[in-house]
Amino acid sequence: MIREYITTGKCIWCGREKPLVSFRTAPHIVPKCLGGEEIGTDICDDCNHSFGTAVQGSPSVDSMFREVFEAYRFFLQLRTNEIKDSRRYKSCLFSYFRKTGIFKINNSYNLKTLTRQFKRSVFEVFLQKYHQETGDGNNPKFEAVRNFARYNIGDLKLYYAFNNILLTENTPTGFDEKVTIRTSQLTFDTMEKTGYFSLYLFGHKFYLEVLPLTASMYGEKYLRLQAGTSLVRVKGNESIRLVTSLKDIDIFLDRFASK
Repeated sequence: MIREYITTGKCIWCGREKPLVSFRTAPHIVPKCLGGEEIGTDICDDCNHSFGTAVQGSPSVDSMFREVFEAYRFFLQLRTNEIKDSRRYKSCLFSYFRKTGIFKINNSYNLKTLTRQFKRSVFEVFLQKYHQETGDGNNPKFEAVRNFARYNIGDLKLYYAFNNILLTENTPTGFDEKVTIRTSQLTFDTMEKTGYFSLYLFGHKFYLEVLPLTASMYGEKYLRLQAGTSLVRVKGNESIRLVTSLKDIDIFLDRFASK
């Protein structure tokens, strides 16, 4: 008997059901190569394949997520002297020059495209995790999330809590062998009230605009309050940053480089 990954039987991304689509491919919420073991449901094989497929001039959504967090993992190990040689860093997208702290984008990609693909990947993770916890990922209120993450239509705001320390768990580098995205009822209640979902991944905290209308009314106040709780004042440049470029999230952790 062929296993299917179904809860409601309706794809949270395209809204189609069997027999129009199948649900036979295990949809990892976080890529397995990063330690993700949580498996989502109600992501049809067509949509699952789409997130993992590159198009001309653009890496796939899933590979972009993987590239960013693999860079975070490698350079945290480098900054904490767990590894000594930055030449060991391998990427399909980036070249990094340690002496100058400069990174270059490989091939025909551009920074704007990579940034957008990364943002889409974070919203993909959100809806799949939300559905795993609530079974309500098909809710029409997430239409903007579906349009952006799945179909590359429109735009949604993503913020990053930029700190000069990383609040990691379990291991010195914050990358345990098994990765679980933690949520609570408070997380979901706050989302309903403010329009923002807070997502903590590998020592990095993001704020996702998942309900744009609610966020337009209450989001600014919420983010100001979060600045008082999520930021650890060390150097004075800590902030909750609107992500308009991968540079805003410092994927090579240059903030921790020896000067």
